[in-house]
Amino acid sequence: MFSTRSRAENPVAAVKRPKLDQDEIAFVSVEQCRRILELAGDHGLFHYVVLGMFGAIRPAELRRLRRDHVHLDRRMITHGANITKKSRRHVIELHAGDPSVTASWHG
Repeated sequence: MFSTRSRAENPVAAVKRPKLDQDEIAFVSVEQCRRILELAGDHGLFHYVVLGMFGAIRPAELRRLRRDHVHLDRRMITHGANITKKSRRHVIELHAGDPSVTASWHG
């Protein structure tokens, strides 16, 4: 079930990237999501990918996200205006989902 790939390899390289027109929006299948999450877990990027995929957080915003922006007790993530693309505060609610995922955020 788990890959034996080296952590030095880029997990995204194993997923075939669709060819898109500039304005076309692409969606990944459930199977592609599973594969991306599996590879992300193999490389220590599971939470990063989960937040990007299901929290709709842009990669640049994820790179600027800090622990003090994540409020597990209130089940939310807050981005200040200095983090978001459109320079305004953004709040992401963490809904109850798979308990194994949210429990792992507690360390």
